[in-house]
Formats: sequence, C-alpha cells, structure tokens
Amino acid sequence: MYFYYFVLTNNINIIYQYHLFPASFIYFALGALAWHYSKIKNFELTTKKTVLIFIGCLGLMFAYTLFSMIIILCFTIMVPRLFELTKNSKADRLIGELSYPLYIVHYPVLIYVWGLKLEEHLVGLSCFSITLVISIAIHFLVERPVDKWRQKLVVSQA
Repeated sequence: MYFYYFVLTNNINIIYQYHLFPASFIYFALGALAWHYSKIKNFELTTKKTVLIFIGCLGLMFAYTLFSMIIILCFTIMVPRLFELTKNSKADRLIGELSYPLYIVHYPVLIYVWGLKLEEHLVGLSCFSITLVISIAIHFLVERPVDKWRQKLVVSQA
C-alpha cells in the first residue's frame, strides 16, 4: 500500500521510494517470507515451473502496471528454489562475491563518468564497465588475499 499510494497520487520521488524505512522494509519482510515459505515441506516448485514463473515475471517487468509488487512477490517466492538450483555454481558464487565491491564502487564511478561529459547513451555502459573492472580487481587483489591471511591467522591461533 505504501508504494501504491505514491503511484496513484503521481507523487513518485526517490526519497519516498528508496530512502525511507517503509520503502526498504518490504524487501526485508519479503526475504523473511521467502525463507519461511521455503521451509514448507509440501511446497514443490519444479525447475520447469521456476523457469516459467521467472520468464513471466521478466515479461511483466517491462509493462508498467500496478502489479509490480505481485511481480516482486513472485520473485521472492522463487528465490529459495533458485538458490537450490545455483548453490553449487562457481559463476553464481563469483557474482555474489563481487556484489559488495560493486556496491561500494558504483557511485564514485558514476560521479566520475558524469564528469567526463559523455553522450547520455554511453554513461551506463561506461559506468558498468569501469565498475566491473575495479570490483574484480578489488576482489582478487584485496579481498581474497586478506581472507587467506585471516584464515591462516585463525588456524595458527587454534
């Protein structure tokens, strides 16, 4: 209802949509809901159903409707099943490990790219490319070596 109010009143504002507690709380609540839903024993979401729901949600995301929260709920219900399908994937693990460096680096890179005064259609691709390269470097040159050092330290103290 929180989001619908702003859509229906045409009062779309980044402050209300992303920076206030009610705007963020729904994602934490949906994560908890997904976890509890995944613990139901008689709930079975087959691979075929998962793929169909995922494709349907992706298709609906490109149509502007008031059902965006339903789409988010569908993705929420699918997250535990998608985790089961990808939990042993090295690519998925790498994407997860890159998420924090991407999060930290993307805004400063965006500010830098805006300062370059590029054509508008190049800003996104440039920002993504630079952010990805820096994030990969941070992961392999800082995070992994520090993590190995930390693990050695723990083992030597045990």
